[in-house]
Amino acid sequence: MNRLIFIFAILTFLTSIPCTAGVDLQKTKIAVLDFQLQGEGYETADMGKIIAEWLITALVKKGRFEVIERRLLEKVLGEQKFVMTGVVDEKNATRIGNLLGATVLISGSVIKLQNMIEINARIIDVKSASIVAAESVKSDAAIKLEKLIGQMAEKIIKDFPLKGYIVEREGNIVSIDLGKLSGVKRDMSFDVFKEGKIITHPKTGLTIDVKKIKTGSIKISSVGDNTSEAVILNEKAPYTIEYGQMIKSAAKSSASKEELKGEWDVFSKRPSKSTYSIDKNNSVKWVYSVPKIKDDTYAGIGLFVNKPVSIKNRQLLIKIESKKGFPIYVRLYSFTKGFSKENDDQTFVPTEKLIGIKEGTQELLLETSNFNVPHWWRDESNAPDVIFTPEDVRVIEFEAEVDEDIGPVSDTIRINAVILQ
Repeated sequence: MNRLIFIFAILTFLTSIPCTAGVDLQKTKIAVLDFQLQGEGYETADMGKIIAEWLITALVKKGRFEVIERRLLEKVLGEQKFVMTGVVDEKNATRIGNLLGATVLISGSVIKLQNMIEINARIIDVKSASIVAAESVKSDAAIKLEKLIGQMAEKIIKDFPLKGYIVEREGNIVSIDLGKLSGVKRDMSFDVFKEGKIITHPKTGLTIDVKKIKTGSIKISSVGDNTSEAVILNEKAPYTIEYGQMIKSAAKSSASKEELKGEWDVFSKRPSKSTYSIDKNNSVKWVYSVPKIKDDTYAGIGLFVNKPVSIKNRQLLIKIESKKGFPIYVRLYSFTKGFSKENDDQTFVPTEKLIGIKEGTQELLLETSNFNVPHWWRDESNAPDVIFTPEDVRVIEFEAEVDEDIGPVSDTIRINAVILQ
């Protein structure tokens, strides 16, 4: 009898211990409200509700969040006489979140104006009743709304990076304490950090932060329910990635690098000159000469990529050699169907950035979000409402231009690689 009582006591003690693994695997609970519609030309008056449904589905598929089911959302908000649609006042965020058991609310709007459509979302932290992030996606109105919602889901996910720890290392393989139930998928990349200097408050002496020192990065190779294995991609020095170090999902995956190849072609406006030659690796030697004249003149070379690519939320890495090092324009062109029936060339919409290059070998890392549609194109094309489509880049162009105050320029440039990452 005493033995049974002892066993019962041990079992009671064990079941009272908190399950830390279960706590770690708890997902962020999100509620998505209907989006507010602005503008005309929507297929149905319920489009705001449909967009919310699409976003819920996209977020659930990613496996990173616990998303509140729409019927429960409607029931709770209906009982409290809250409006489902539109941008939520932050003051009401805490009350709505507590009613739903959510920690994050997503509300937003859809704006449709002639040939442009834009979706805006605000991510609100229920506890602090503050906006922690605001995201937007914009494109030509011809693009399907559901595709834009997919892009929005990707942006929202980046606002909630996965965090965990290295729990084992054997050679070049590590195990982490995150798995399928946390939203980890094969080929995901994580940065690895160790703790550095502790930062304390000068008055209170309390710890306010701990510096994180990056030790390397890993890539997921296999996924279990609660743990995953990963291959070490790089580390600062041999065996600097160790047991117990923190991991955080990388903002950009190294697996997404793509070297762009296609057909090169040169162009110029007289009396400038531009010639080129290509080697086996599809790198190009471009020689140009632009004289000093009063009229606008230019010389350039363009890469017509083998297939359309998307530059959304990505960077352009250009490996380049220059003999003299004059500034050049980098332009990206997307295709807008039906924009001009008279001239096929006018259907290509450019976005450009002037970059400075130096003499010698260099790598240029360009944020594609900083490119802008040039005013000269809008003026010449008489198309103020037509927008560049980042999901459909077909030409990458390099161009040298000369103002009459600058004088003649000439250079020999070798473009060794154009990489999207």
